[in-house]
Amino acid sequence: MRHFLMSGLFAAMIAVWCPMAFADCNDCGTSDCGGSVAGSPSDAACGPQMVTKTIRVPQMVTETRVVNVAKTRQEQRTRTKTVYRNVQEQRSRTESYTVKVPQQRTRTESYTVKVPYTETQTYTVRVPQCSTKTVNYKVMVPECRTREESYTVMVPYTEQKTAKYMVKVPYTETKVVDYTVKVPYTETKIVDYTVQVPYTEQKTETYTVSVPYTETKTETYTVSVPYTETRTEEYTVSVPYTETETRTVTDACGCPQTICCQVQKTRCETRTRCINVCKTRCEERTREVKVCKTRCEERTRTYNVCKTRCETRQREVKVCKTRCETRQREVQVCKTRCEERTRCYTVKKCRPETRTRTVKYTVMVPECRTREVKVVNMVCETRERQVCKTRCETRQREVSYTVCVPECRTREVSYTVCKKVPEQVTENYTVCVPYCEQQTVEVQVCKNVCKEIQVPACNCCCN
Repeated sequence: MRHFLMSGLFAAMIAVWCPMAFADCNDCGTSDCGGSVAGSPSDAACGPQMVTKTIRVPQMVTETRVVNVAKTRQEQRTRTKTVYRNVQEQRSRTESYTVKVPQQRTRTESYTVKVPYTETQTYTVRVPQCSTKTVNYKVMVPECRTREESYTVMVPYTEQKTAKYMVKVPYTETKVVDYTVKVPYTETKIVDYTVQVPYTEQKTETYTVSVPYTETKTETYTVSVPYTETRTEEYTVSVPYTETETRTVTDACGCPQTICCQVQKTRCETRTRCINVCKTRCEERTREVKVCKTRCEERTRTYNVCKTRCETRQREVKVCKTRCETRQREVQVCKTRCEERTRCYTVKKCRPETRTRTVKYTVMVPECRTREVKVVNMVCETRERQVCKTRCETRQREVSYTVCVPECRTREVSYTVCKKVPEQVTENYTVCVPYCEQQTVEVQVCKNVCKEIQVPACNCCCN
């Protein structure tokens, strides 16, 4: 967008300064061209001449300025905090569980069986009997015949015909026509034009700056304070005891012997003990912390603004005009006239002729004949057959099935208990500390720059 505005302003300055180049000379670039005539030797000296002009063009320039920038730096600090570590402890307990033990049982059930048996049944059958009889029938026999028929044929023949046609014959005529010519002539005219004169103006503006400052405030935070509490708990202990048992042992000769031996066993006893439990309670405390804030300040600065004002000026310019003149000239015109001519051509035609021919055709003639055919008659007969049927009978049988019976048992289970032990740990943390720093920045400023351009002094010489 900035490049587009600069290009437009540069084009406007050229449009303003170009007419000024024509104010000091006439159309030929000299002090007097009024005595020159078209086609004279001075006509060759007249041509495009370029004049160097200096104009001021606004252009964006980069300047360096020093500004205050608020920054922060990281600082490492140390603090102590309490951390609770989990300590694992192995314990055991006796628990009861239920097991389903399978058992085989027997029951008596009734079932139905289909028993087959045979029965005699009477049925009727239709038995075929064959006989012969004579039948009369008609047959269509083909018979060849002939006949005379007439048909028409198109016979071709040729004829000569004469036709008349029109031809356009070209010829040339001379004709006088009027035409209009635009004759150029020159007039002097005073015109007004507007020039944009640049000037510089100072402008004061107010801008807001965020100035950092540090403030101390008191905040409340919560701390978990550990303390120890004593409580009583019950635990189970396996107490060993000795028991005498009698066992049967086979000696080296294979004879059984009964011996008494001491067996070590254990029984579970419940006891009570006091343990220390580490707990925490929340306490609210206060501390002072530094908070980095910013406040807005209004400042004033002065900068230059490039503006333009319009001025009206006058100049004399030569205007090239034309006037219309009517003249005559002879031109050749091409025309055509119609002439009638004759030509002969051949035409092919057809005439119909009737002719006769003999045609063979076939006719179907009916003829009576006789033949013997076989006839089948159905005779009913009564017969007997054995039919297999079933009847239902109820019987009993013994069925074995399995039932799961629940049984209660006990077992020793080990489990782990986690205790929280407090520890003091030192940790490092980072704090952002604000500070102010001067920094050099580049700023885009609009300034007027002198520039030389080439403009035409004159365009042509006209009478």
